[in-house]
Amino acid sequence: MESMTALETALAAWLAFLAELGVDLNPYLLPPATDAQIVTVEQEIGYRLPEDLRELYQIANGQMDQFDKEIGPTGCESGAPRWAPLFGNYEFLPLQQAVEMWRIQNDIYDDPMFKEEDFSWEVRNGDPVDSKGWSRTWFVFAGSQSNHYSVDTRPPPAGTPGQVVVHGSDESRLQVVATSVTELMQQAARELDPFDEPRYHRSGSDNDCPETMYFDMDWRNEYQSMQEIQAEQEAYERSHQDWLDRHPLFVQWQQKQLDLRQRRSKEFTDWLRARGFNDEQSGQIVSASAGDSMGMMGGMMGGALAAGTSVVVMPEEVLAELQSGEAEEQDNLYLMQTVAMGFVTGEADESPATIIRRNEIRYLYTILMMNLNSLPDMQEYPAVPVDEQIRMISQFHLEKQMISQTLYNGISELLVELQSLPLDDIGYIGMKGGSITAAEPIVEVCFDEACREISLLPYLSQ
Repeated sequence: MESMTALETALAAWLAFLAELGVDLNPYLLPPATDAQIVTVEQEIGYRLPEDLRELYQIANGQMDQFDKEIGPTGCESGAPRWAPLFGNYEFLPLQQAVEMWRIQNDIYDDPMFKEEDFSWEVRNGDPVDSKGWSRTWFVFAGSQSNHYSVDTRPPPAGTPGQVVVHGSDESRLQVVATSVTELMQQAARELDPFDEPRYHRSGSDNDCPETMYFDMDWRNEYQSMQEIQAEQEAYERSHQDWLDRHPLFVQWQQKQLDLRQRRSKEFTDWLRARGFNDEQSGQIVSASAGDSMGMMGGMMGGALAAGTSVVVMPEEVLAELQSGEAEEQDNLYLMQTVAMGFVTGEADESPATIIRRNEIRYLYTILMMNLNSLPDMQEYPAVPVDEQIRMISQFHLEKQMISQTLYNGISELLVELQSLPLDDIGYIGMKGGSITAAEPIVEVCFDEACREISLLPYLSQ
C-alpha cells in the first residue's frame, strides 16, 4: 500500500479536526486541477508554485462555498451539516480565482496613485516578511474579501520559501503563520482546541444555511475573553457618551442633519414616484443619491450626492465647540460622525466658497465613479441605468436649488463624455496626484495599455 505524502497526511488531519466541529468539507472540495492548469498559472506568474501547494491543487482545485451545493434532506433543520472555509477564515481559492487575485494585488501595488511609503505594515515581532505587504512572488491561495493567505516564494533571508503569510486591509499586522501550507494544517490540527472560544465563531445569522464556522488557524495568536471584550466595549461607550455630553451643539446639529436627510429622502421618493418610477426603482435611485450603493466610495464621496443637501457647512459655533477638545477626539469622533455619514464639512480657516468648490469636485468625481463602476456584473440593482440615476439625482438637486444650473449642465456634459469610454477595459480610476482639492482636479482612467486624463474643470460651476 502506497504511503501518504506529508501534504496528504496534514490535509487528512485537518479535515478530521474540522469534523470535530461538525464540518464535513469533503463534499465541497472541487475536482483536482490538471497539470496543464497549474503550468498555465505558473507561466503567467513567472515562477513554480511550492510543491505542497501544487499537490493540494492536484487533490482539489479549491472549494465550493456554502451556497454552491445542495446540503441534503436535512436542509436548515437542527443537525444540518456545517460549512467552513478550508483555511479557517479564508476559503481555498480555485486556481482561476487565485491568479485573478494575484493580478488584482499587483494592480493595487503598481497603482501610480500610491507612493511606496503608502504601503508599510506592522510586522509581528520576529516574523521574516516584507513590510510592504505584497510581492509578485507571493501567491494568494486562500482569501475572504480583502484578506488573504499567500505563499511567499522568495522571502527575506530569515524566511522559508513557501512560507504562509497572512495579509490584508483588515489584518492589523503582517504575520508568517507557517513555513509551508503543509505545516499550516499540521500545526493547527496539533495545537488548536476545536472548542476554544472566541477563536472559533459561528455565522452571525440564524437564517444562514448551512451554519458557517470561522476560526483562526494561527495558534500563536492570543485572544481576549468575552468578558474582556465586553468590558472594553462598555468603557468605549462610556467615553463616547461622555464626549457627546461635552459637545451638545454638535449633537443638536448632527440630529438636524439626520432629520433633513430623512425629509429629503422622502421628498425625493415622492418626486420620483410622481415621474413614474416604481418602488424598486425609486429605492435604487434614492439609495444611490445617499451614496449607499457605492460601498466605501459612498462613505468617502457620497456627501456630494446625499439626498439631504449637496453642501453642509458646519456652523462656526459648532466647529469652535469641537475644536475645544483634544485632537484625538476630533479625529476619532467628529470626523467619523460627519464624513462617514456622507456630510461635507470644512475646516475653521476655509471659506464657504472653498468648501463648496471642493464639494462640487466630489460631486463630479462621485458621478464619474458611479458611471465607471456600473458594468452589468457590478450592479446590484440594475432596475435603472446608472446614467438615468445620475440625471434624476441631479435634476432633483437642481429643482431644490442645491446645485446650480451651471453644475447641472456640467454633469450632463460629463455623462456624454463618459459614454465614449470603453468601460469594460478599465483597470484603474482615481484622482491624479491623489488630491480632490487640487486647483485643477484631474481624474485618471487607465486601460490595459494606456491612461486617459479627464479634467473636471470644464464641468465645475465658475
